[in-house]
Amino acid sequence: MHIRLKNKHTQYEASQRGVTLIEVAVAMIIIGLIVAPLASYYTRYIEKVNVETTYNNVSNVSDFLQEYKSINGAFPCPAPMNVGRDTPEYGSASNCRAGAIAALNFGDCASGICVEETVRASLVGNNRRVIVGAIPFRDMQLPEEFSLDGYGQRLLYAISYGLTDDTNFDPDTGAISVVGENAGENMSSEAGNVPFVIISFGKTGRGAYSKSGALVNACPAAGASLDRENCNDGFEDGSGPNQSIYLSSFKSSVDGVGFYDDYMSYIAEVPDELWRRIPGGTFEDVESLTVGNVGVGKALSEDPVAPIDIGSGYDDVATTFTNDSVSVHGAGSLGGRVITETVCDEDGANCFEPELLTGNSDDLKCPNTGPKGTGKFFVGIEGKFAVCSDVAIRCPASAPVLEGKNPDGTLKCGGIPLASCSGEAKFSICGPNDFVINVPAATPKGSDWGGELRSFGDCRNARVKCDDGNFYISGQNGHCSDYTTGTSSCGWGYTGTKITTACSNNSNNCECVGGTRETTHSCGWNKVGTYTKTCVRTPQADPTKSCIETCTNDKDDVCECKSQSPSPAGYECSDGSGDTCRLVKNGNCPARHTGEKKREIKWTESCKWQNTGYYINTCTCDDTYVETSTGTPVCGNPACEVPDTNNEFERTIVDTATCKLGPKTLVTAGTCKPKVLKWRLKKTGPTFSVPNASDTRVGDSCSCGELGTQTTCYPLGPGLQRNNSCICSE
Repeated sequence: MHIRLKNKHTQYEASQRGVTLIEVAVAMIIIGLIVAPLASYYTRYIEKVNVETTYNNVSNVSDFLQEYKSINGAFPCPAPMNVGRDTPEYGSASNCRAGAIAALNFGDCASGICVEETVRASLVGNNRRVIVGAIPFRDMQLPEEFSLDGYGQRLLYAISYGLTDDTNFDPDTGAISVVGENAGENMSSEAGNVPFVIISFGKTGRGAYSKSGALVNACPAAGASLDRENCNDGFEDGSGPNQSIYLSSFKSSVDGVGFYDDYMSYIAEVPDELWRRIPGGTFEDVESLTVGNVGVGKALSEDPVAPIDIGSGYDDVATTFTNDSVSVHGAGSLGGRVITETVCDEDGANCFEPELLTGNSDDLKCPNTGPKGTGKFFVGIEGKFAVCSDVAIRCPASAPVLEGKNPDGTLKCGGIPLASCSGEAKFSICGPNDFVINVPAATPKGSDWGGELRSFGDCRNARVKCDDGNFYISGQNGHCSDYTTGTSSCGWGYTGTKITTACSNNSNNCECVGGTRETTHSCGWNKVGTYTKTCVRTPQADPTKSCIETCTNDKDDVCECKSQSPSPAGYECSDGSGDTCRLVKNGNCPARHTGEKKREIKWTESCKWQNTGYYINTCTCDDTYVETSTGTPVCGNPACEVPDTNNEFERTIVDTATCKLGPKTLVTAGTCKPKVLKWRLKKTGPTFSVPNASDTRVGDSCSCGELGTQTTCYPLGPGLQRNNSCICSE
């Protein structure tokens, strides 16, 4: 008979078979077919989010700038573009109307701010300046992310100089030119009259600065693409565009001359507002921005006749009223007059005509014979007569009861006492009406009655007070019934237990029976071994039933000091004791000295290191000591040269007894280098044409011999202008 046995190992190996390379390849292809479209969709989704964030932030900042102007009376100066996020200047408006920024020429950049010149011929002086930087989100009270586009880059903010003046704000000083891509057509009502622009440099980041303040991408070459026209990387090298001309074009992602991915927001004009909130005042404080008269409640056909003219009935020539009104006249510190027909109190019930005060002057004197005049002091007016009275000091209506006099002489006043409490009061604390109080006499408001009163409960207490005719419970504590809350042992040497209750009626049946207990303890950190502590408890005589405890220990017998090996290797102490000592550092030598200070210590029976009184001081003057320093060299031609390297000096020891340094000697003389001089725009000429190849360009280098001289020049970029005047300067 044959028996067939199954091979279990063979079956297991078959069930654990791996996959082939073909199967893996097929799986990877399937995964790729699924993931590739998803990755593409995700990329497009991220770009859509970035674009929408950019559009929203640029639009929101534009709106908030106009709100800032409505509140503060002017637009803010830009914040520095390329400062770090950890600096106080980041996001804070610069002082663009004074200091270093006010001294910048057109086309210059410094401290993260650039200055450009308007093409608008009607503007003069500082109003020709355009200030360029970043969004001052801190002054505008905006979140930081509002000052960035969807790619995390700082938005550019250019503002006309005249619109940053909150004292003499002139809405007609817009100085920025916004042109289209078709032959530079003007995009506003007048060339160069746009108040401000806000620009995102798009996904490419050409001319943009990152959130941390670093340049993302440099500007492309002139004529390479349309987004070159708004590009400004001059915050880095100190030289930006001369003229304030910005391009508004349709977005184009095709590389080449027509490429443009900037996004811009601007307004064509600034509304001429009459009022603004006063800086530093409350939210309701406002002031007039107009230099003429302001009329309130007047007819459309009527012109105001005073700085503030309220109502419509006053005739300034005939000085008469046809309706109730108020006119306020006057200018600055020259005073003025308030003209009104009637003066009334707040509710309008009591009124009088001001002309009554101009009648018989005796009617307004005290004492007099008028119906109200009986005293010596003028206290008011009734009709056309003075109201007179004797001197009287009274408590105010809010506290009409005189209670005495304060230490400073003023009256001490209080309120009218409220009703007292009397009769019987019943309270339910532990059961229905189980707390009753009978009052034999009136009890003043706020006073305790009977102090702390015990109820029918085991340990429940309550405090009762009178409140305007009624008693009430102001506080209660304790328990209505006593009960055991816990038990504990009496301790070794005792029998019995301790009992605690809710009412603190604690008790115990502890009784001392005596006993002995030994415990083991460590000798301490600077000693070795353990010692035994033995305690004995013996009963006291009745009635205390307590124990008397006495303890002894063998600590002094068994605990010894830990051995301490001197480090470095010890030697015999200098005090002659024969003990082993070591030297340790004992401070530092003075400056310009070498050597060391040490002291001798040894380990004593008290388990401590102690000084033996032996000290070593080997500090001596280091006669090889050299002290170096630097200094700025003086250039032979400061107008055209600046220091390049510093002078280097040395000082050495001249007196080893006092370790005194000698005078400085020049080791290496510093050098100077020529200043970087360029032709810079001075003013704009009236004509526009393509320049000749031989003309001087703005930004070209010039020599020291040409410093301060002028010549004809033209800038780079669209809308080229000739007959500009350039000057050779730093």
